[in-house]
Amino acid sequence: MRANLKFLVPFFFATLFMLNACGKREPAEVSDGRTACIAYLKKILRDPESLVIYSEKYEKPADGGGIEWYLDCGAKNGHGGMDRFDKHITTIGGFEPLDSVILIDEDDYRFVHVARDGFVKISE
Repeated sequence: MRANLKFLVPFFFATLFMLNACGKREPAEVSDGRTACIAYLKKILRDPESLVIYSEKYEKPADGGGIEWYLDCGAKNGHGGMDRFDKHITTIGGFEPLDSVILIDEDDYRFVHVARDGFVKISE
């Protein structure tokens, strides 16, 4: 019995590792879009380190026009309290082919260029 356990425990962990490694990977356009959204939100906040993202939802429209993000966020306001707000952002592209992501803030109608190194340029 003991010999079987010595074989089963490493086999179990190896199986878990293989299943995890073969799982679905997030497309680069999604992870780059998330990185761009966070960089943009930190750029426009008074206290960028207080950013909290409570929930995120994203969808890729059928026309292929980027990824639409629906974010439920929170951050400190000028009085030290936390404000909660929703953001609707569209990201287009990814860091791999262009080294940048184009971001459109649907709430404030801003066009934003986010570079791979985190540089954020806002066009008003």
